[in-house]
Amino acid sequence: MPQASLGESAAGPVRTVWFHRAYERFTGGHLKHAHYFEHVRRAQGFTPVMTFGNAPKASSLRAERERLWPASDHVAAEWTPAARDVLFVAGTDWRYLDANGLVDLPNPRINLIQHVRHAHPGTELHGYLDRRAVRVCVSEEVADAVCATGRANGPVLAIPNGIETAPFRKSCAELRQDVLIVAYKRPDVGRELSELLGQRGVVHRLLVEFLDRDAFLALLAGTNIAVCLPRAEEGFYLPALEAMAAGCTVVTMDCVGNRGFCRPGDNCLVATDAESLAEAVLHARSVPAAELELLKYSAAQTVRGHALSTERARFHAVLKDIDRIWRTEGRRPVPSGRARDVSSPVVDFMIVGAQKCGTTALAHFLGRHPDIGMSSRKEVHLFDSPEYSAAWSRSDIDRRYGRYFEHCPDAAIRGEATPIYMY
Repeated sequence: MPQASLGESAAGPVRTVWFHRAYERFTGGHLKHAHYFEHVRRAQGFTPVMTFGNAPKASSLRAERERLWPASDHVAAEWTPAARDVLFVAGTDWRYLDANGLVDLPNPRINLIQHVRHAHPGTELHGYLDRRAVRVCVSEEVADAVCATGRANGPVLAIPNGIETAPFRKSCAELRQDVLIVAYKRPDVGRELSELLGQRGVVHRLLVEFLDRDAFLALLAGTNIAVCLPRAEEGFYLPALEAMAAGCTVVTMDCVGNRGFCRPGDNCLVATDAESLAEAVLHARSVPAAELELLKYSAAQTVRGHALSTERARFHAVLKDIDRIWRTEGRRPVPSGRARDVSSPVVDFMIVGAQKCGTTALAHFLGRHPDIGMSSRKEVHLFDSPEYSAAWSRSDIDRRYGRYFEHCPDAAIRGEATPIYMY
């Protein structure tokens, strides 16, 4: 069994981050947990160690678990943390601490929170908020919900979910279905939508059963329009972002956990029920090519803003500063480690102009330069927003702009393109 905190790195003794997982079948929650295990494996001065709560009987599940957590020499029968080690807790992993007498250890604890259910009074997850931890939430919406309870014991951070898939464009020859309804979370709405599309003569495929991840991504790769149906509440609705990454035109519904990246009319279409979903699909099939190009360009920018490498860099900044953050009082501290001089404004330049004068192309080509960071959303519309106030301070403006540049913290200069600013 590995011993905690053995070995040296360039920065001194290596610290172990202890993980626990009970794996029964693939879920998005397990995938994100596996991402954070890999983040630690790549962090200088840290090493992950995993304990598993069960042994899957099916060989396919055992192979799946090994793909998610290729642990090999990073597996232990139980947690044996040394004084400087870090405990990583997600979901109901608190049960493991309780069962093994670890809950009162003084070690820094990182609590990954992936759902707004933690904010629901009376639930098991809500009960754990009283326990001291540095809480890392997968979206601003989840962090806001956790903070609103007033019960979170310790700092609350938001590191928006990153995904492995990069955005790509596909040709008509690659398309195998026009419309895919991803309804395994909302089969009732999916079946109603399927019936409505059938009445309108729209050829489509209805997916109500959970697919193997690789098969699902392959299905998206051959789809033109993806209708992604989340539950009413999600911490971060991954299929919609994966569909954007696959080059699909995305139609979805509001679910709290997709508000941070699903922007109606900008990078996707959002509807409220089966009837409006059907209308949105019909619109997506008939939208002018130029409008569709803008929608997909913005979707691709959104995907780039949620790169797994960005999530990793932000978490590494937290790990590097974990002892200070662990001692921090308050709800929403800002992790240190940002390379950019904090005296610099968030935005260095803006592209303004009239319609059809090349602002989209200019933003695209500037964004390809390795030293330039363009906003994750092409048109931020900060200064022509109904919320805009002339009383905003520079820090108010920078705070509002900041979330659009989280994907490029090391860019030499950063800019955005909102043509309407010309007026």
